Amino acid sequence: MSNIFKAASVQIVSTPIKSQLISAVEYVASTKQLGVEFASGKKYVYEGVTPAEYTELVNASSVGQYFNENIRDAKTFNKL
Repeated sequence: MSNIFKAASVQIVSTPIKSQLISAVEYVASTKQLGVEFASGKKYVYEGVTPAEYTELVNASSVGQYFNENIRDAKTFNKL
């Protein structure tokens, strides 16, 4: 798992993901930021992702489908 976030002063939760679209996710609950590394190698940070949304994402039967339907176009993001 690569480190999407470089900050050492926050608690980062990393969860293994099985997805053709997404290779890694990291979550910072205190700032509600979701770091996503796609299978292509591109990395993005999505803002305003709630803990419940993060939990639903990592537990979804299709992580890519959940991401596309609930996060991709619904959240502000920055490319890293």
